[in-house]
Amino acid sequence: MFVEKTRRKGENSVEQFTRGAFQTDEGRLDALAITPVCLQIVFSLDNLLGYIPLWFDDPTYILEREREKFVGFAACQCSNCLPVEALALISNLPFANNCNFDRIMSDDFQAPFPADLKHKYPTK
Repeated sequence: MFVEKTRRKGENSVEQFTRGAFQTDEGRLDALAITPVCLQIVFSLDNLLGYIPLWFDDPTYILEREREKFVGFAACQCSNCLPVEALALISNLPFANNCNFDRIMSDDFQAPFPADLKHKYPTK
């Protein structure tokens, strides 16, 4: 999922949020864009409780993480849990198709040539 990392008049860092404060819909979108915690747990808590955790020591985050371990969830592969692998996935997206996507996800893919898409996205 791609979201804006910064938003005008938005909360663009964890420090701009207050612990325990109610999150509006816009606040939740801002929190989702910047949260450093596991996105698998974030989506679960957002669906269950209607807020996005932003700190690793959040009690509900800890409880949900332990519950998922106890139930036997597979190890998370989100971009917050595996940042290096996420960058590799993003760099290989121009080559992705139905046949090779699993290999890209398992980091068993060699790109045939380096993809340079900078010409498609000029600097502003």
